[in-house]
Amino acid sequence: MMHKSTSSTFILRDGRKMAPAQVIGMAYELAILACQREDEDQSVRTISLLQDAMRSVGPGDSADLLRFYGWCLDRIHKGDYHIAAETLSTLRDAWEKTQ
Repeated sequence: MMHKSTSSTFILRDGRKMAPAQVIGMAYELAILACQREDEDQSVRTISLLQDAMRSVGPGDSADLLRFYGWCLDRIHKGDYHIAAETLSTLRDAWEKTQ
């Protein structure tokens, strides 16, 4: 679990502090791995984390990203884990280029 501190960092349950960009990068990796393992619960949790992170620290035009995350969740619920993983990988690569 994470809590956002007032200085634009996230504090992890174990006390480690991470910048928002680090949290988003980590969430992408976890979501992609969960999709590759076809783990619906973990996939949904990590994509929800991505949605929350983008809502709080993402760019002002993150509505398109939020729609992509919703689309990935829909694919996961339909069992299309491979397509969700590919989409998340593309989004992660685009995110990394902006950092």
